[in-house]
Amino acid sequence: MNRISTLNVGIEGFTHVSLEHVESDFPQRFQLLPDGQAIATHLEKLYDLRPSEQYLISLAKPKLTHSELLRPDKYRQQFDTTQLRLQELAQQSGSRTLTQAAETLQNTQLDQRYLTMALNLLIQV
Repeated sequence: MNRISTLNVGIEGFTHVSLEHVESDFPQRFQLLPDGQAIATHLEKLYDLRPSEQYLISLAKPKLTHSELLRPDKYRQQFDTTQLRLQELAQQSGSRTLTQAAETLQNTQLDQRYLTMALNLLIQV
């Protein structure tokens, strides 16, 4: 069978897909959450903690005042803006501490990119 045809229920008409249009069943790349959709955390459901441990976790977990940073696109934008601003301040002031902080952010960004590349390669394998 060289053509696949389907009847669209509720829509008047047929669609035909030839073999040239059909690709492999495997995804070509890793499917990320769409930008604008928050990443939910379920740590409380994953770990059964005693009340004292729950209190310590609540102290260790930062309080998010800007919940939009949970969205991947907004996080990347803010991270890039912070990194550029920190590099500018480090160059202007010549402070060793600011230079080290800028290098730390740059290394963190590289680590995130390497992890994303490794994840994409694992999914392709």
